[in-house]
Amino acid sequence: METAGPGPAVSRSGARNRAVRRRALKSPRDFRGGGFTLRRMKHIARTTLAALAALALSACLPAESEPLKAQPGGGEPRVNRQDNGAYTVRYTNGCIVTYNKDGRRSGSQACRAGQVEKADAAVQADAKSRGGGGLKVRKLKGGASRVTFDDGCVVTYNTKGRRSGSQGCHARQVARADKAIQQGA
Repeated sequence: METAGPGPAVSRSGARNRAVRRRALKSPRDFRGGGFTLRRMKHIARTTLAALAALALSACLPAESEPLKAQPGGGEPRVNRQDNGAYTVRYTNGCIVTYNKDGRRSGSQACRAGQVEKADAAVQADAKSRGGGGLKVRKLKGGASRVTFDDGCVVTYNTKGRRSGSQGCHARQVARADKAIQQGA
């Protein structure tokens, strides 16, 4: 042990530890009251508030297993055709029916009885007005094919799959028929 002047003998390591503690207590962030530092108390407060906020939000949201319920009313369907050819039909009561680019229904949510069928009819009417509608591919004897649309359009193809003619068709219908033949529908 070494002496630090005329007073009692003190070890260097003990004096160093006390000096470090004194410096640590000088910061207001490290004020020690009740066993917790101010920084620790702020952390506890923040995490508690975050947990309460998450609990409050989860109480507001519907359970995942609970399907959306349709509200009364609904009105007429509003048909929206997207750039990629897909359709979305919405009702004022929150019912939404979606269709892929081929006009096939791909989903619905929060719909009442009859709304999905009305949406189907609205999409078919819109597709027909744009030169679409349902198409049927028929293989003929000898390997030739014929594509017919609901509005009477007929596109014929030879055995090699090349278009040989069309009757009463718009350019868009012919393009859809070509695509259907290429895909082997």
